[in-house]
Amino acid sequence: MKRSIIISMLAVFSTTLFAQYNCNNYHKFNCPRSSDKNFALNGQSKSAMVTIGESTDLNIIVYRGQDYRISFCSEESVVGENVEFQIIQKERVAVEKEFQETSMVEVLDENGEATGEMQEVFTTVIRRTFEDQMTILYDNTADDLSQDVEFSISSTKRLIVRIIVQGPENVKIKKGAEQMDIGCVGVLIEHMTSPEMGF
Repeated sequence: MKRSIIISMLAVFSTTLFAQYNCNNYHKFNCPRSSDKNFALNGQSKSAMVTIGESTDLNIIVYRGQDYRISFCSEESVVGENVEFQIIQKERVAVEKEFQETSMVEVLDENGEATGEMQEVFTTVIRRTFEDQMTILYDNTADDLSQDVEFSISSTKRLIVRIIVQGPENVKIKKGAEQMDIGCVGVLIEHMTSPEMGF
């Protein structure tokens, strides 16, 4: 009995490792490339194992004067036909916030003389601080779940590609079997120099 449990655990562990190993380059062989031959494969492309129903973030840097294309591919039997994704800009912005400071001051009598007693005083001060501001630039749930997006960059910035997979619709699970909740998703990023516009 104990031996069969260990063998079962090893089988599950080796299957998971094999799936992760196969997932590493999933985007290279499964995500469709752009028909525009000017687009080159970007080194920030990546594949990863993701959990159904949870979001996963890929941080990338995009550079001024470049056009980008981001496309997705996945194990449809596990992840579903379409991947939900957002392109999010993360910026450090200066904000002014109110803070309360406390100090101890000496209590004075009606003549302005010190009484020897101390009193806690609260003062509101405004200070400049920095916070991360998240702006959703694109959401494919508002674009018929398109599995690719192209855009131009006018200034270098850091972006977050947020991925959510919901799993396949109308999955029939065999009796006694559990639905897999981890699948592979590939994110293919391509780039090219933005063409000059105008005369």
